[in-house]
Amino acid sequence: MFALCLLSMTLVSLVPYSSGSPGGKTGSISDSKTCTQCHSGTAVEVENWITTSMPEEGYTPGETYSITVEGTHSGVSRFGFELTAEDKSGNKKGAFIITDATQTKLVNNNKSVTHTSSGNTPSGNSKTWSFDWTAPEAGSGEITMYAALNAANGNFGTSGDVIYRTSLAITENTGTGIDHIQLVDRVKVYQSLDPNTLIINYPDEISEIEIIRIYDLKGSLHYTAPKVIQSENISIDISSLNSDVYIVQLQTREELIYRKTLIIK
Repeated sequence: MFALCLLSMTLVSLVPYSSGSPGGKTGSISDSKTCTQCHSGTAVEVENWITTSMPEEGYTPGETYSITVEGTHSGVSRFGFELTAEDKSGNKKGAFIITDATQTKLVNNNKSVTHTSSGNTPSGNSKTWSFDWTAPEAGSGEITMYAALNAANGNFGTSGDVIYRTSLAITENTGTGIDHIQLVDRVKVYQSLDPNTLIINYPDEISEIEIIRIYDLKGSLHYTAPKVIQSENISIDISSLNSDVYIVQLQTREELIYRKTLIIK
């Protein structure tokens, strides 16, 4: 079993975290701690283990981007991680969206992402996890992604594992994008008078929608509609969905747009 971190060094029995970090173990400004609180040794600093879909000029407030964490360690048996995003003062920033609920989940009051019990098995000597992050409000400034990873040797204990720490600083794109943000904010998603129909009110100034996906708050995909016929009001059949809160993802040629909506049957 893969021990990611322990809740306390004073516990008598070993408490493994093969199903994910307990939270607050990223080595960030506010978290400060990593898994070395429980595992022997010091964290090894590495670079380029966090990558994003952001352009070179940085994030645009309110836009959503793909984040990927990839760790490598020779002879690793299990691989785990936790990642968060903070500004220079240590304030948690942005919102994480789970896109693969089998491999990843939210933790630390939804301010971090970690692996699941099904998401700690490496492929050879490496392991990759991906999820989305919606950038915070304008004026947030430089944001840093912090992550701690545990390359475990599978000896059912905390000895012999190697803890890695990595980070990625991203700048805010303040030169452009305000008009686009206002345009994206005009995208509305709501249930029609017919409870089995969802309406997407979509300005034609935005690039054409290529795919519509609907996720629940745990990241499970419930609906996909490819090759959407573009119009100001797009109607989709949601008869297969139950009453719940969902995340509607609109994929265009240039970006992903997310809207949260409540469906009542």
